[in-house]
Amino acid sequence: NEYKANAEEMSIRFDYDVSVPQNLGFTAVDLYVLLGNTLDNAIEAVEKFEEAEKRQIDVMIHRQKNFLVMNFINPIPEKLKFDDEFPVTTKKDKKYHGFGLRSIQHFVKKYDGVLNISEEDGCFSLKIMIPILHKK
Repeated sequence: NEYKANAEEMSIRFDYDVSVPQNLGFTAVDLYVLLGNTLDNAIEAVEKFEEAEKRQIDVMIHRQKNFLVMNFINPIPEKLKFDDEFPVTTKKDKKYHGFGLRSIQHFVKKYDGVLNISEEDGCFSLKIMIPILHKK
């Protein structure tokens, strides 16, 4: 809700469809890091657009069998450049930026999940699938 309110204050449309079961087996801190990094990156990307229709973030989180599936999609202002499996940060000070997706990857690996980062039709897509009944 905090991110939705912040996005709306910046005239960013924030659509979400979230249905999260209880007892996921994740720590609150891990989940906050995941959502915080993901949504911070999305807001930073779409706030660069002047066109209202491009100032949009879509979040879908739901259970699919024994997995929690998370999809985050937002338009991006320019084509991504990748270094290995991660997009290269577009910020000028590269020494102190570009760690958000690595934090997300750490979360996904910690819970034996799968992470997919892609770009299609001018949109960034982050998809995560994590087993729900994981105990660590």
